[in-house]
Amino acid sequence: MRNPIETEVLRKIEEVAKIQLSKIPSKKIMYEGISKSGKSLIVLIPYSKIYPSGKGWVDLTEMQIDLSKSYSCAITVFCLENKDAVFVDLKKLYGCLTEESKMENSREGVHWKLDIFSNEISVRNGGGKLLVHMNDISQISGITNEE
Repeated sequence: MRNPIETEVLRKIEEVAKIQLSKIPSKKIMYEGISKSGKSLIVLIPYSKIYPSGKGWVDLTEMQIDLSKSYSCAITVFCLENKDAVFVDLKKLYGCLTEESKMENSREGVHWKLDIFSNEISVRNGGGKLLVHMNDISQISGITNEE
């Protein structure tokens, strides 16, 4: 069952991209669709509570990132408990996900930990940083059929 912000985010992406998204079977936070022009789109929607430090954090797994690279357009939307959302073009985030910043454990497998601030995404363990704007879908390139 989706949380309300996830439903709103999916609706917004479908409206802007003029695409119907469906959940990828056996994937909790991943959706996909094909545009009328034949472009494939994947959307990852991880959720985070806001911690006392004022940030959220999420894990992105190596499998999620590898799968996202097989699509024409890949988006992640970090949904926060305060109902803010950070829309990120994954192509811009890939460079921040370095080999050195990978972590591994029995639950997530190989993954990256990302801290979500109001103005940036920061990858732990020496990964990069990406400047962002809350609730701004215009940061995503290639999402509309016109592009």
